[in-house]
Amino acid sequence: MSRDDEQRYPAPSVSSMMASRQVGLTSVLVAPLYARGALLGGLTTGRSDLTDRTERNFAVADRDLINAIAGQVAIAIDNAVTARGRGPDHAGPRGNRACSVVAMALT
Repeated sequence: MSRDDEQRYPAPSVSSMMASRQVGLTSVLVAPLYARGALLGGLTTGRSDLTDRTERNFAVADRDLINAIAGQVAIAIDNAVTARGRGPDHAGPRGNRACSVVAMALT
C-alpha cells in the first residue's frame, strides 16, 4: 500500500497500520454477513506481499466470490444460532466470534 493510499484510507489504529506494513498488505475486501435482514458481522479477506501473486488488488470476480461465500457463511451462522434457540437479533458477541473463526478458516 502506498503512502498516498495510507492517507486516503487510514488504518483504524497505529498497531493495525504496523501489522499491515509487516505483511505488506495491498488490498482488503470485507463482505457483510446478513441473515434475515440482521447484520451478523463481516467476512474479511486481504492480499499481501506474502504470496507470489502479481495482482495487488481484488478483481470484480473476487468480490463476487467472497460475497457468495459470505452469504453461505451467514446462513450457516444463522442456522447454528437458531438451533440454539436464539434468533439472529440475539447473535451478539457469539455471532461475531463465529464470524471471526470462519474468516480465519477461509484464509
